[in-house]
Amino acid sequence: MMLIVRQEAQGRVNEWKGKAATSRNKVDEAKASQSENRTNNRVLDSLTRQSQSGKVAGFHVRKIGLNSTPYDLSTLGPTRKSRYNS
Repeated sequence: MMLIVRQEAQGRVNEWKGKAATSRNKVDEAKASQSENRTNNRVLDSLTRQSQSGKVAGFHVRKIGLNSTPYDLSTLGPTRKSRYNS
């Protein structure tokens, strides 16, 4: 009788350990996604500031939906001629 109770308790412990591991994985995935979005937003902000200051010509951002890439970024060419684009 005592052995059966112990096995049931061990089974519940293992079940809760599995649930905890699943929850930890979901949290880790959410943190990684948030970090990636933060990085993408920093790049977008930097490009927008460069465009507004006149350092990047023809740059515009268009909101295109709720998919994994919510912005369509386009450039129409460099602002000034450099030695690399003749």
